Amino acid sequence: MNRQPISLVCPRCALAGRRGFTLVELLVVIAIIGTLVGLLLPAVQAARESARRSSCANNFKQLGVAMLSYESARKTLPPSRWGPASSVPSWYTQSSSNIPATSNVGFLSGFVAMLPYMEGAEIYDRIMGSGSPPHVETTTFAPYATQSPGLLCPSDIPRITDIPNHPWAQANYLFSIGDQSYVQNADWSVGGYKQRGLFGANSNCRINDITDGTSQTIAMSECTRPEGSGATAANKLTAAYGDKTWNPSDCNATWNGTAFVNAAKLRTRDLSPGMRWHTGWNGTVNFTTTLPPNGPVCNQPWGQENGVVPPRSKHAGGVQALFADGRVTFISENIFTGNIAAWPTPANHAATPSTYRTLADSPYGVWGALGTKAGTERVDVP
Repeated sequence: MNRQPISLVCPRCALAGRRGFTLVELLVVIAIIGTLVGLLLPAVQAARESARRSSCANNFKQLGVAMLSYESARKTLPPSRWGPASSVPSWYTQSSSNIPATSNVGFLSGFVAMLPYMEGAEIYDRIMGSGSPPHVETTTFAPYATQSPGLLCPSDIPRITDIPNHPWAQANYLFSIGDQSYVQNADWSVGGYKQRGLFGANSNCRINDITDGTSQTIAMSECTRPEGSGATAANKLTAAYGDKTWNPSDCNATWNGTAFVNAAKLRTRDLSPGMRWHTGWNGTVNFTTTLPPNGPVCNQPWGQENGVVPPRSKHAGGVQALFADGRVTFISENIFTGNIAAWPTPANHAATPSTYRTLADSPYGVWGALGTKAGTERVDVP
């Protein structure tokens, strides 16, 4: 009689060895993986922002080289608004602004002035017409629509392209006009309206004029371009407010921590800081050191040219800044700003208090002191 060999393997055990994961085990594994991803994602995002911030700082360094090269060649820093009257569009008249008619302030920005020193000589020649009057702003002039990557901070939104009749290139960088909130674009040659910062309309600031020291005086900083759709700005901190453009304290009250108090007062996106790289309007190319970084912007892009325009960025906790010596550093949004209610709003430009023009020390704390080129303050630069 044939005998079957005795198996030493338990049939049930063999089946158990071939069993897959249970649902509970699978859920546990998924939960562990999700937790690890949740822990790693902020680190990845922080690493990406660090790279974007470094790229933005490098843009500033290049702008610093261009700014100081301009000064070396011409013996003054570039003006933030300049050019002959022929560069002013027909729809904009000197009489509609607060700039004296004798000042002959044009319409071009400081970026246009620096083009030959930032590998943009060809565009500069096209704008200036090789000696002819410079081209006025039109929607069909290609150089004004030519975007320089070095003028955009990668931490901000991409270049805005959905605004009707707005083909112009943009910028995330602004020129400092110091610790004053009105008469910002007036000609430097008019003593009553002379700028306290490094830049302004037809400014001609020399290195020797910076008696506070180049390492103690801010030259440029950042802006955020407005989020939204078409010409309409979303009611976020990236928008610009069209009211309370004189007094820093009043402007500060327009922001309630989450939105501007009256959305109807928001500027359209094309009239916000950073939206026209080539135009020397105060509201698009300058910033002030009155309200702290990442504060609300209350600007008047044309006409009287007044505004409270703190720099802003998408970097957490503050903004990057270029100093007059070419150094780039990070300025905290918590920097001391002194008394933002100082220098009350005058009834009009003619009533501007003389103390506003001649006061050496800034009432706006360390931040205001960094904006003045010839104050008597000594500050520890952050």
